[in-house]
Amino acid sequence: MGRIGRIHKNDKRKRRKLLCHPVGRPLKPLNHKPSSHGPQELFTEIRELQLPPSLSHWNVKSPSESQHIFFKIQEQCNSKQALTVSHTLTVNSDLSWSLAVYGHQVQCSPLFIGYERLTSNSLLSLLIKIDSFNMCPGHPDEHFIPMVKAKGGILLSQTESVSGMLDNSGLHCLNGQRYSETVRSSKCHILVQGIKCFECVKYRSTLRALYSKWTKQQSQLDQPINSPTNDRWLKPSEMRERLQEVRSKLKTAEKKIDYLKLKIKESHERLSIAVDDELHEGLGQIIMEHAPEIKSKYSPNSFHHLFWEQQVENMQKIPSQRRWHPMLIRWCLHLHMLSAAAYDAVRHVLVLPSDRTLRDYTHFIKSGIGIQNEVTMQLMKEANIDASEEWQKFVALSFDEIKIKEGIVYDKHECRIIGFVDLGPTNNHLAAFDNATTAQSSTIPVANHMLTIMVRGILTNLCFPYTHYSTNGVTAVELQCILNNMGKH
Repeated sequence: MGRIGRIHKNDKRKRRKLLCHPVGRPLKPLNHKPSSHGPQELFTEIRELQLPPSLSHWNVKSPSESQHIFFKIQEQCNSKQALTVSHTLTVNSDLSWSLAVYGHQVQCSPLFIGYERLTSNSLLSLLIKIDSFNMCPGHPDEHFIPMVKAKGGILLSQTESVSGMLDNSGLHCLNGQRYSETVRSSKCHILVQGIKCFECVKYRSTLRALYSKWTKQQSQLDQPINSPTNDRWLKPSEMRERLQEVRSKLKTAEKKIDYLKLKIKESHERLSIAVDDELHEGLGQIIMEHAPEIKSKYSPNSFHHLFWEQQVENMQKIPSQRRWHPMLIRWCLHLHMLSAAAYDAVRHVLVLPSDRTLRDYTHFIKSGIGIQNEVTMQLMKEANIDASEEWQKFVALSFDEIKIKEGIVYDKHECRIIGFVDLGPTNNHLAAFDNATTAQSSTIPVANHMLTIMVRGILTNLCFPYTHYSTNGVTAVELQCILNNMGKH
């Protein structure tokens, strides 16, 4: 009997400590001796229980015979603020209970282990424990709030389930500051012993990723139509708007070009002076008279002396009788390749070979893919093989690949289409055999690169473009085959 008496005394001491326990200190659940009373009798005791002065801030209400509610009013910052219920503890007749904080139902938490069924004693301990907890502030960052509002107040995960939500039910405190709105995880514990619950801490990385994606989408929506955004990233409405803008600019440019053409034509007719035959003969006579003075200023071996001599000589002849020095032909070819339009403009002032004359030189040897005998003979003539010594015959092969515009053209002289990939007969046959064995498409692709191989003298100044191939990216095996064929030649 003495032992049983000591047990009852210990329980009384624990209850006494519970009633005067400070709020900020966490409590351990009490291990009460199972009561012999039934649930209905215990529920009646809870309804008749008088709260101690330390819990006087809790209010009591019994909306029905089967429920008893304890609720706490939020502290008012000013007299104009409306009263708000912050905590609501609902006890049912079967001694089960539920807790809501600012309208959020608190899920089953490890913080409330041992309080599955309430009694009058454990109820007081539970109220003190609730007062000791802090409310999880979530993530009240100013940049997160607009994103969640734009998404309708909820955030969805990849499985289309709610992963986060906007909470504007009350004042949330974080680092001494109060916030009226916050973003919290859908698994938030609401009440915590520390500053923030583990679920909200873990959810912050997801929030940052969602915010980064949302800001990129907003920046794309805010970009004007004339921004450098690629067309494939535009919406159909934005694409139509950009197309209309481009068409408008094109019409404006065409009108401007027509206006400038008209102005140039009017200026030419108003300011130009027609050169008649008499004036032409006078200019020619002036050039002839001062030709010796101009020739004396330049060396006989200089290009300037040669150029003036050719001008004086061909100015007195009709076009069919004109003859040109090879050095002048090379200079004209260089100028024509730089700009054909500029060459035509210069021909109105100077006496130069016509486009047809230059074409005879550029098309002296028919251009083609791969090694050609005519080009080989021209190389031997350029290198002067017969008169060269043994040490002058050492050469090196250099190759380079450049990007070209894709397209095909029809050669009316040879009746063939140019523009497809052509790596020579050997590589073409190997590619066709590879496509046949691997069941790939036998369509020949259009070339987008040009491979040029040059012969350069090691101990001489020889530099000769020997051959070229149209490719779409040559491989090492194909290049080895090409170089081996060139080595044999």
